[in-house]
This record gives sequence, C-alpha cells and structure tokens, in this order.
Amino acid sequence: MAIPSLEARAALGALVGGFLWAVKSLGILVADYQPEYVFGIAPFFFAVAAAGIAVKIDPARHRARMATSALAIVATITGGAAALIYVTAGDNDAFGVTIMVSVLCLLAVLIYGGWLVRQWSTIPFAIAATMLLGLPIGGALSEIDERLLEIPLLAVALEWTLLGLTFWRESHAPSRIRAYRGTSPD
Repeated sequence: MAIPSLEARAALGALVGGFLWAVKSLGILVADYQPEYVFGIAPFFFAVAAAGIAVKIDPARHRARMATSALAIVATITGGAAALIYVTAGDNDAFGVTIMVSVLCLLAVLIYGGWLVRQWSTIPFAIAATMLLGLPIGGALSEIDERLLEIPLLAVALEWTLLGLTFWRESHAPSRIRAYRGTSPD
C-alpha cells in the first residue's frame, strides 16, 4: 500500500512514534520493564511527523515554509542517526548529541510551525510545552519513584498520537474540504 501524501506519512510517523513511547512509558510504569530500542528510535518518527507541519504552512510564506522544512529535515537526519547509533552502540555521547539536535529542531518546528498553522496550532504547542515542562516535572516525580519520570513522557506520546490522528484525518479529507482549508494533496 502506497502512502499517498506527506500528511499521511506525517500521520504514520506521529502514530508510530507516539505508540513506541507509550509502550515504553507504560512498560516502565506498569511492569518496570523498558523494551529495547524504543526510546532511541521514536524521535526519528517524530521528526518524520514534523515534516507534515512544514507542509501545512501557507505556500505564500515561502521563507517560513523553507525554514520549517529545513528544521524538519535536520531533525529527521539527526533522529535517524541517533536511532542508528542507539541500536548499534547503545546510549553513548554520540547518541546524546544527535538526539539533542533532533529534539531541539523538533521543538523549533513545533513552536514556529505551530504558530504559522493556526487552524490546529494548539496540538504542536501542547507537545512543545509538555516536552519542555515534562523535564522538571518528571525530575520532581522521579524523586518520589524513578518510574514516575515516565508520566510526562506518556503525555508527550499521547499528544504525538493526537497529532498523528489529526494528520490522518486531514490526509483523508475529501479534496473539496482540503481545497477549502488551503492544503494541497502533497
């Protein structure tokens, strides 16, 4: 089955990434077990989803669309490199640097791209806010029990899943509705 549009590919990326992180978080919270590779692979899928935000920006805003696309590409490349490093070498310094660059680019796409895509910008903003606020909240929760660090990550996973469902709905909207919303099929 061919995936017909960038929105559909973005939907698939957000859904797979969200699912992977949800499995990781629930595995740790419920069974104190972390499935291998899930943490390191999911950000690549989030970056694939970020490309969908870039394509939703009005084509008349060429510079903004190109900047957001470039950030999404950097996030995808570094997210892919991080996943490859994580699978082959484990959690090391190279993984930390590549994942950090990928996440910073993702945050930039979520905030800047979300600002420019007004019709549903609350989802990218919520993901960015949860990612940023989740670190100190998760740190505080981990003082109670280390497994509670997963609660903010589970919230991020669910928000990425919501973004994926939004992209999926948009990619399967009838063409007249898509034309009304100002989006192209690719």
